[in-house]
Amino acid sequence: MSPKRLIFLILALRLGAAYPACEENAVGVDIRGIQSLPSVAISVNAVNLSAVLDSGATTTALLASSDIGRAVRSDKPDGRNHGLTGVVAAYGPTGADIHIGRFATMGSAQVIDATFTNPNVGAILGNDALPGRWRLDLAKRVLATPIGNCVPEDDPAYALKFRSALERATTGRIVVTVKIDGVRMRALLDTGSNHTTIFKSAAKRVGFHEQDGTVPALAFSRGIDGTTKRAWNGQFDFDFAGEAWEGIVLRVIDDSPKKSVDDIQVLIGNDWLLAHAIAIDRDAKTMSFAPAVFPPFRHGNDELEHWLEYEANNGNMHAQYDVAVSLIKKGNKAEGQAWLNKSAGRGSPEANYLLGRQATLGGRYTDAIGHLHAALSAQPDHMWAAIWLYLAQQRQGNPAEAARDIAAAVSLPTRIWPRPVIEFMAGSLTPEQLLSRAPTDRTLRCDAYMYITESLAAKHMVADAAAWRNKGRAECS
Repeated sequence: MSPKRLIFLILALRLGAAYPACEENAVGVDIRGIQSLPSVAISVNAVNLSAVLDSGATTTALLASSDIGRAVRSDKPDGRNHGLTGVVAAYGPTGADIHIGRFATMGSAQVIDATFTNPNVGAILGNDALPGRWRLDLAKRVLATPIGNCVPEDDPAYALKFRSALERATTGRIVVTVKIDGVRMRALLDTGSNHTTIFKSAAKRVGFHEQDGTVPALAFSRGIDGTTKRAWNGQFDFDFAGEAWEGIVLRVIDDSPKKSVDDIQVLIGNDWLLAHAIAIDRDAKTMSFAPAVFPPFRHGNDELEHWLEYEANNGNMHAQYDVAVSLIKKGNKAEGQAWLNKSAGRGSPEANYLLGRQATLGGRYTDAIGHLHAALSAQPDHMWAAIWLYLAQQRQGNPAEAARDIAAAVSLPTRIWPRPVIEFMAGSLTPEQLLSRAPTDRTLRCDAYMYITESLAAKHMVADAAAWRNKGRAECS
């Protein structure tokens, strides 16, 4: 072990020794991963939903695609929400009694015309929603307050002074200084970003050329505000908070023609933040962290995120699920399935849902029903698990149980997709009415065709299923 790594390990152990007293005095809210982004359970006007913790967001916003967002927004947009790479229509602020755990944080929020691919996410929690003194600990998956004396602030190994945009009366986000290939740049701590990212205009300052054949294109990167930007992978030397990495892979995002808010050039994402036990104290304007005892960055496109492997090996079911999906996508199905089973065994609703869907398609209906019940037990509003449980019950020859389970799903309050699929399976919509719920969205229409076909086939209506399958192929192939 190198002397530097040994020092890091000693420091990390010292930090760990300081945690227990802090945890005894802190009130914590569990953080779970949704598509590798940290999220917490909140309530808005007594309605429960999930919210992504986004330290890169200035203000908290409800998503117009969510039930609560539609309920509280005005009829017409009366403002614009400015993201780092795009602008989206905004409504409000409007009345919204927001609680994180037992903390009452806000009485109003914007509603923005944005959606999230996970239908359970209904809000983005920005810096204005978090208490004045709070600890966002991504490694331990806890949002806690107060920080107290969790880390020795007089120890320079743990404390980093950050430049706060709040002092400039602009956005209130946390801005620090990094070096990319030896050039100083302004960087935003951004828990709403999976990867540490550099904007193309800044990357070009240090010699990046997207037309170079050695620079692999990633096609596009999509933001929560719906903005789609051209993206690439590039290799850079990265220096931050006394640690330096050579030749690491950063995502490069096209920021033309709009200059980013606060002249941000780099986003420090969850790959770095999850590799360090970060704690942000906005009152004292310090960020404390443990030096990483494992590398936070990838060195090649085929490598797993190091923090992800570390978390998975230490029993984090969310990380285990992410590792499983990554391996399966890369063609390593046997190892991916093993990680999926580990994650499901620890109660991951997403892992149990995926295993249940696999088992249904593979004709193992008893296994499917067990996994899908486990998914719904852990996350009762998991609509996709409810849909595949219905199909597995029908395939197993349990129509009464299928009707009971889908009726429970109908009682869920959400009205967004795939709600119409559930209503169709419950008999409230005809196939034509289901298709009418997604008249212009090709992806949703093709989903509708698939579930119409699967539902009819599960009920042994072979001719009808074949007819709808053919219609779907004609439109979606």
